Amino acid sequence: MRLGIGSVRGVGDELAERIAAGRPYADMEDLARRAGASLDVLEALSTAGAFGCFGLDRREALWAAGAVAQSRPDRLAGVVTGASAPSLPGMAPSEEAAADLWATGVSPEGHPTRFLRSTLDQLGVVPASSLATAPSTGGCSSPGWSPTASARPPPGAPCS
Repeated sequence: MRLGIGSVRGVGDELAERIAAGRPYADMEDLARRAGASLDVLEALSTAGAFGCFGLDRREALWAAGAVAQSRPDRLAGVVTGASAPSLPGMAPSEEAAADLWATGVSPEGHPTRFLRSTLDQLGVVPASSLATAPSTGGCSSPGWSPTASARPPPGAPCS
């Protein structure tokens, strides 16, 4: 699944249009300078994996974002220091899924709870896809939560 760059946290339509209109970019610094992306946006784009086209994995891009954010049109281009990351471990699939969910609200490969499914099964947690055929237990399976509640009650609240 491919999402538009405007779906990344903090980007919005206006910045997405500026980014699209300025293509192609030589590197992350070029994008930051010409599109006017802030540190928050650079970090969100990094978290979403948007800088893979420049050969940066997510952690390398996150490292570089802080340095690159200092580059602005009123400063000399190409003098940013600290943008090259040391050797960093890649993200585990569960970390990538969580990063996608944070940055875009969607995890293209599936929700991060898939990495916990076997543990949840061992605990007797019924997946949503099986709720229609699951036997009724007559009560809550988790303290502080009611399946009929329209909003999540505070932690420790009794089942109703």
